[in-house]
Amino acid sequence: MSKNESWKFPAGFWWGVASAAYQVEGAVKAEGRGPSIWDVLLHRVEGYTVANQTGDIADNQYYLYKQGQFGEKSRSLSR
Repeated sequence: MSKNESWKFPAGFWWGVASAAYQVEGAVKAEGRGPSIWDVLLHRVEGYTVANQTGDIADNQYYLYKQGQFGEKSRSLSR
């Protein structure tokens, strides 16, 4: 058996994806959003994440959606 054969998925395997609002929105202080529990935690506990990252900017979808950066085609897995 070659090494790559062990990487095969069974026939009919369904791929899936997931994300969370905290990962994509950003805009912590915009339009009354207010901090979430994650915002508070990651600003108070140094070293909780790799390189002390926070969700202050994240993927910034809150502002970029108007520019079409996050249209359906850019997210589609079934192109």
